[in-house]
Amino acid sequence: NKLFERGEPVFNIPVHEMVSYWELFFYIGLGIMGAGVALLYSNSLYGLEHLFKRAPVPAAFKAAVGGLLLGVLALALPEIHSTGYPVMERALHGDLALRMVFLLMLGKILATSLTLGSGGSGGIFAPALFIGAMMGATYGMIIDTLFPNVTAGPIPYAIVGMGTVFAGATHAPLTSIIILFEMTRDPMLMVPMMFSCILCSVLTARLQKSNIYTRKLLNRGVDIEEAEQRKALQSLSVGDVMNTHFTALSERAAASEAKGVFLRTTSAFLPIVQEGTDKLTGLLSYRRLVNHLAEGDDGDTAVGRIADRHPLTVSRKETLLDAWNRLADINLNVLPVLDGDGSGKIVGMLSRGILDRTRRDDWLLYLSADNILLELEAGDPDSAIREICLAIADKVPGYSAEELAQAVIEREKRMNTALEGGVAFPHARISDLERPVVILARSKRGITWDPRSKEATQLIFLALVPKDDIDSQLQIARGIAEATSDEKMRQNLLRCRTAAEELECLGQTLPADDESEMTEVNIPGEFIGRSLRELNVRDRFGVTVVGIMRTMEDGKHRLILNIDPDEPLAAEDRLMIAGEEENIAAFPEWNVGEKFQRQL
Repeated sequence: NKLFERGEPVFNIPVHEMVSYWELFFYIGLGIMGAGVALLYSNSLYGLEHLFKRAPVPAAFKAAVGGLLLGVLALALPEIHSTGYPVMERALHGDLALRMVFLLMLGKILATSLTLGSGGSGGIFAPALFIGAMMGATYGMIIDTLFPNVTAGPIPYAIVGMGTVFAGATHAPLTSIIILFEMTRDPMLMVPMMFSCILCSVLTARLQKSNIYTRKLLNRGVDIEEAEQRKALQSLSVGDVMNTHFTALSERAAASEAKGVFLRTTSAFLPIVQEGTDKLTGLLSYRRLVNHLAEGDDGDTAVGRIADRHPLTVSRKETLLDAWNRLADINLNVLPVLDGDGSGKIVGMLSRGILDRTRRDDWLLYLSADNILLELEAGDPDSAIREICLAIADKVPGYSAEELAQAVIEREKRMNTALEGGVAFPHARISDLERPVVILARSKRGITWDPRSKEATQLIFLALVPKDDIDSQLQIARGIAEATSDEKMRQNLLRCRTAAEELECLGQTLPADDESEMTEVNIPGEFIGRSLRELNVRDRFGVTVVGIMRTMEDGKHRLILNIDPDEPLAAEDRLMIAGEEENIAAFPEWNVGEKFQRQL
């Protein structure tokens, strides 16, 4: 309409002029207030809908009750009828009192919730504009009273408030900004709208996953994000991401030998194979072994008699979605991967962690333990690139190691990829590559990657991406930059002793359970003198160490939350652990402490 000079704005509003740029800070406050109102609007709507659904009466009666309550409300506040555009126009011209606009904001939230919650018909857009206008007018009047010389009056806040609440309710700030401009045709409001709408949308998205539209789908069991994640899982095979660096035990090995392997490898599970072959016959967990030895076994029992003889497995040819569905109903963190030819031969291990990272569309999806080089011999960038490409050439069919290296080196000549903190990100786009490949290499002595920088490069993330897959390239670059921005993370990566530890360090997160048990426990004897990184507590026992209660030199006790994973534990230490109740109960030398429910 604007291009062809047709049509008029929906709201005829006074011309807005910004009195002071300090006023933008007030629009930040409007965004924060708008987030609270948007959440109140959305949660009230679906809260009443849930309440009406649970009522044991016919649907027609529910609608009648909703209509009756709405009528009573309308008798007290007749302005809440219909779309409310005339009432909004009055608020936008400053014709309503502070008490009235505040009551109309709450009244419209209740009226919309009663209508839609009881089964009536109606929309969400117009009520959001009405609620936003009243919220903005309320906020604007208060700000104008407190700071009369800095603001242009309450009217601009009422206009921006319309878009702010809609942006917060829908998590769509750009849509809200464009629609409000079309409805008002006031370009002077664009900057304030950007401040308020974007902040409001970010806050509500952080506080509540669903918006006012997707909430209904979630209530019906339809998760749009979950559907996208399932596509990611379905597009990859288990063989693409499984870990081929694992230790297997013969079924005739003694329990004492198995304990030594567990302590040496820090694995939580060990596959048990037939003597002289790689045929899987069982799966032994560290917890199961410790419990067995605690019953008085002298350590001579064969592990084949202790292990789970019928573990769930997955074929290397199956999709990650198949593996995820298999893990969903069991309390295991790994699945043994079989060759898939009927021989029962084990070829790898698949962890729940890699599946979680895949579901989150994380860049770590493209980095496996096979793609980690702990000791790089090269002393200059070109030689380092060639050494890395030589190690992973078999993962890129149709290209030799030298061809891959030349592609990366040519890209490096156009733009040096040294990052801050001794990190480099050499990369190239490769034709006919099916999926991205990321390689992490470490140089102990350091490489001068950027001649202009005095800082030696020790961590090198080399990425090969399909030629037209710019999204993956940006995703990987952003992920690497975020992961290595913390100096402590970089130091941890340089200290890791195995490829599996490197992956654990990069993907380290707290448990995702909505509700966990927490308690304080004594240090088990086998933990004394060893670090949390060595012990791998999370994978072994399904719990997370969130703090250490330590006795200081003056005899006082201090709770340490900023834990160094490489610091040895002392006999006097006590661990604060969090996890599911059954996992805490199975923790070695568990003592009943003061337990409490904690939202993680």
